[in-house]
Amino acid sequence: MKRQKGTLTPSQTMAALTTWWKLQTPEDAKIFIKTSVENGADYIKLMHESGSSMGVEFAKPTLELQAAVIKEAHAAGKVAVAHALALNDHLEILGLGVDGLTHTFYDQPPTRELIQAYKKNNAWLNPTLAAIGSLTTEGKTLAERFAHDPRVEGKVDGLDLERLCRCMNFRKESSKVEYAYESVRQLKKAGIDIIW
Repeated sequence: MKRQKGTLTPSQTMAALTTWWKLQTPEDAKIFIKTSVENGADYIKLMHESGSSMGVEFAKPTLELQAAVIKEAHAAGKVAVAHALALNDHLEILGLGVDGLTHTFYDQPPTRELIQAYKKNNAWLNPTLAAIGSLTTEGKTLAERFAHDPRVEGKVDGLDLERLCRCMNFRKESSKVEYAYESVRQLKKAGIDIIW
């Protein structure tokens, strides 16, 4: 199968990752935001991922560094959003003043503390429930249904069709897509904006 235009091989992806910024200090944050704005950034996205929902452990940036990025983004008139897939990571990054989360969490049920953290910031949530379903593998049946929908025929085939049917499968045993669904239910009921 021919590689689609614009897609990278795994080695190209790894090479591209080596060019990403590696912020260490609040001064790095200031330079990063200035450069990003000069290069036309519409918003700033932080990675605040412990890996705990996936049953692994990742090193997260310090809260001091994350706070500096958010502060500089806001000073530049930019929205600061964050990736976080665990409840505790959500609480930490919301506590620093982020404007929204680009995923919900799936490692435990939502809490009253979570709802208060969203309200305090007037933050929004883009839950990416299909991605969460893939992470837990609980969305496999639905993914296969959409992959074999007649409207997809002739538009996606071969390896790409196979990829649509695969799940990412990054979860610890106790993580559940239902926690993600419940976070959306509770946040929406509490008046938090849910972006689809």
